Amino acid sequence: MNVVRLTVTHDELEPDSPMLHGVSSGWPSILSSLKTLLESGLPLPGTEKRMTEPPK
Repeated sequence: MNVVRLTVTHDELEPDSPMLHGVSSGWPSILSSLKTLLESGLPLPGTEKRMTEPPK
């Protein structure tokens, strides 16, 4: 069995900052979707939308 471990680390975040709150709630959702995609070949429902242009 092949195993992969992915660690996401954010540093230099200010306590109680909007960025800290954003990454704390955003990454679990993104990583859960990635895990589902890798295991099943299908994205989680509602995550199929692709960006057509870079964020501004």
